[in-house]
Amino acid sequence: MEQYLMNIFGIKLCAPWWKKTSKYRSETIARLRSKLKGLSKNDVFLRVELYTSLCPDIDLICFFVSTSVEGLLQCRAEINKALGGYNDIKYGFVSVYSANKNEDKSKNDNLDFFVAYPVKKDSDWYLLDENERKRVMAEHIAMATNSKNNDSVKSYTTRSFGICDADFVVAYELPKIHDWVKLTEELRGAKAHKWVVEEKPVLVGYIGGFEWLSA
Repeated sequence: MEQYLMNIFGIKLCAPWWKKTSKYRSETIARLRSKLKGLSKNDVFLRVELYTSLCPDIDLICFFVSTSVEGLLQCRAEINKALGGYNDIKYGFVSVYSANKNEDKSKNDNLDFFVAYPVKKDSDWYLLDENERKRVMAEHIAMATNSKNNDSVKSYTTRSFGICDADFVVAYELPKIHDWVKLTEELRGAKAHKWVVEEKPVLVGYIGGFEWLSA
């Protein structure tokens, strides 16, 4: 298993952005998307994605998975340069992700939505016997995997102990928002959720809709 670093940004476009011409905003977003697409072809990155946000308090969500610290810093710099100072990173998560080095970098075309949030667990969870924790998590995973509402969801469970305010950062690429809501509701009944004390902020993105940022 190879160790990757993951960054997820929630970006707010500042008030002056909306006073720029439609042409300027359209060209700026196109330039940013092109730059990030170019980075995604680099072997340093497992994933580079840009989404429009469905959450009203932010406008863009950026999702990067890199083999190096330099890769994450490069992505952040490219965002700031492309948006020309008209942006504010309102949310930022950093975590460590373990994956097979030959994992497919391509994105399934029907996974149009993205959901991510940090997870913090009660200290009592870590006082449980390791085998008990494994058993509880196995039940949780089985519920998610076997649910009729889990249609090709791709999940990332990453560790953020000591480098983020939460213990974990979880991210999902999914085809349908409606089924995701049903699946999440089901999993509220899993025993593992008993020890969760915080799961916010929740970021929800869509792979399209960039034209509305320049309308």
